[in-house]
Amino acid sequence: MRKMLRGLRRFRRSLTVTAVMAAVSIGLIAPASAQTVTCNVGTSSCTTQTIPANSGHWIKWSVENALWDDSDYVIYDADNGAIVGQGYIGTGKSRGGTINGLYGRYYLKVYNSSWDTIGVLWNA
Repeated sequence: MRKMLRGLRRFRRSLTVTAVMAAVSIGLIAPASAQTVTCNVGTSSCTTQTIPANSGHWIKWSVENALWDDSDYVIYDADNGAIVGQGYIGTGKSRGGTINGLYGRYYLKVYNSSWDTIGVLWNA
């Protein structure tokens, strides 16, 4: 069962990557400014790399919990440590959103979770 669930999550992740790459190739996303960073929880937490807000002054985020776990997340301003977004996501749930009014560099931390929970931050 776990192998099947892991396979489904990897398939869903590959579809996301394919959609982003398709948008870049047809010009919907400018490749020079578009960045996507991910982290995959190994034991209890993970942190993405830092990316800048886009020229529209926003970033998007997503957290996909494993079917058997919940998690907390925080999005930080990398330059001053301010929290620009945070929350809790229930067992097996996924959630995402857009944070507007941003001008700096940001990263996402997912914690209080277990392996195979994924955090994604992007600016395109």
